[in-house]
Amino acid sequence: MEAKCRVLTFLPNLEYIKLKRGEEGVKNVMLELWKRGYHYDFRKMKKTDWVPVVVRKEFLEVVMDVLGWDERNIYEMGLNAPRISPVIKLFFGLFLSMERAFKAAPDMWKAHYSSGTLRVGEYRDGHGTIILENFDISPIFCEYLKGYFTGVAKLTKAKNLRVEETKCTFKGDEYHEYTFDWKP
Repeated sequence: MEAKCRVLTFLPNLEYIKLKRGEEGVKNVMLELWKRGYHYDFRKMKKTDWVPVVVRKEFLEVVMDVLGWDERNIYEMGLNAPRISPVIKLFFGLFLSMERAFKAAPDMWKAHYSSGTLRVGEYRDGHGTIILENFDISPIFCEYLKGYFTGVAKLTKAKNLRVEETKCTFKGDEYHEYTFDWKP
């Protein structure tokens, strides 16, 4: 079965691009995506529609190519996605602790991606790991996810938060692992 993701995963990114580069930036990204053969207009689709996950990869590459962004900009886009997404803000606004956010993460992944398995590796107050298995689309997506996970964790009001990708399949590891450290 082809890996898919929800249209909803693109919408905060389009809003972020609009904030940084205006409607013209969004238009240029979407035009280039169309030129590359991906004929989707995420803003006109249902948020719950599925699209091939390869479109997610291509979208990030197009953003880098068209806007001249680097890994840091992609990280920032991921970091801001939870703050821009009304669904995530509402969902995680109810979860005021890191523990609850960690418990909810696997189900949130399943709701947005049809493939890959996200699970909690370990959790204790002040430290935790999230493991993502069988989901290898692009090293740039790793950077996006690092930003995204950091953004979600910041919604919990964690202090002195640090998130790192400590294992990566693109560096020879068996899975992706994101390590979270914060002051309890």
